[in-house]
Amino acid sequence: MPPGKGSKGPKKTGSKPTPSEPTEDTPAMSTEGPMEDATEEQTEEMPAREARRSVRLKRAADAPPKPGCVIYLGHIPHGFYENEMRGFFSQFGKVNRLRLARCKKTTSSKHYAYLEFAHAEVAPIAAEAMNNYLMFQKILKCHVVPTEDLHPNLFKGADRPFRKKPWKEIERERHNQDRTPAQEAKRLEKLTKREQQRRAKLEAAGIEYDFEGYESKIAPPSKHSTFDD
Repeated sequence: MPPGKGSKGPKKTGSKPTPSEPTEDTPAMSTEGPMEDATEEQTEEMPAREARRSVRLKRAADAPPKPGCVIYLGHIPHGFYENEMRGFFSQFGKVNRLRLARCKKTTSSKHYAYLEFAHAEVAPIAAEAMNNYLMFQKILKCHVVPTEDLHPNLFKGADRPFRKKPWKEIERERHNQDRTPAQEAKRLEKLTKREQQRRAKLEAAGIEYDFEGYESKIAPPSKHSTFDD
């Protein structure tokens, strides 16, 4: 019967072809060659490329703001920070740079920020849409910043995270530092003057109260005269 649709046909026998082993006639392929050299060159070029890219990004981040692309955002509620702000305003267009004003001492938000869009057409649309917008019981204030009011260093360092300084450790080290006899005498003089003001206030209020203060720590003047050789 001739083979038709129902016939399966002859079965194929045999194993899968295996790669030929290297012999004297067919030497093995070398893994070393121009491919390895190219990989090494790419590896050497990567740090230089990354360095150039970081310099380019830093220059772009510290560049003066574009006229007509910057908006001011005020009355910002608590919790609406850089990441949330960038994600929210990206619905209007690409946000190039963003600076949220923060306190240097506590790194807390000062509740106003500046945003720069990639295109000048987006800024007035975003400002009009977000002005007097109610967010978390705060009415936002938003407007396009005029060109003459733009500071050239407005976004300088805006791409770097705001780091909190360890003010407590700095003050602790300053308070516990070793002082010279002259510095210690000056410090005791200030503390004694402050204590005298407190005593005067207590006396003026009719309160009879005496306490041992810093005056007792001041060394009395020497009774003997010293002569230098």
